[in-house]
Formats: sequence, structure tokens, C-alpha cells
Amino acid sequence: MSDTQGTRKLLPALLDNYQLDIEQFAELNHLFLSTNTNELKEAVSVVLNDHMFEVEKYKKGKKGLMQLFIGKVMAATKGKADPKQVVAELQEELNK
Repeated sequence: MSDTQGTRKLLPALLDNYQLDIEQFAELNHLFLSTNTNELKEAVSVVLNDHMFEVEKYKKGKKGLMQLFIGKVMAATKGKADPKQVVAELQEELNK
């Protein structure tokens, strides 16, 4: 679960009901981060293919574009991907 999701959904629910089963609430509200590497690889592939111009600029030294790629992958996965895994997968693909 990301910090943002926890802050937006879980914390208010917990304040309303201190006996709330946190794990069950998180599961029912789809707050857990996805660990599906196939979905992540697919999202990274789509993002990089859709942004070939930016990929070329990145490879020529414009490293700040990594944030663009991270944002696009997170959007494609609806925020369910683990950001650390996103960065690792992007770095692997961009350094090929």
C-alpha cells in the first residue's frame, strides 16, 4: 500500500472505527501494491514504446525524463505498482 493511499483511505476509516481490521479493509479497497512482474513489464514496454522520442533523449543524457516514465507507468498501473520495482524495471529496459 502506498503512503498516499493509506493517508487518503485507510487513516480516515481507522479514525472512524478503531476496531477496523486493517488488512481486510485494505484488501476490500484494493490498497495493496501489485507484485505482478508480468503486468509491470507490459506497462513499462507500452510506456517506452509510446514515448520513443523521450527514450532517445534519455539515452543521450536527459536523465530527468526518468520521472516522466515513472509517472506514466504508475498511471498505467493505476498506482498499484511498487515504485521501487517500476524504477528498477525502467532502468533495466532503458540501459539495454
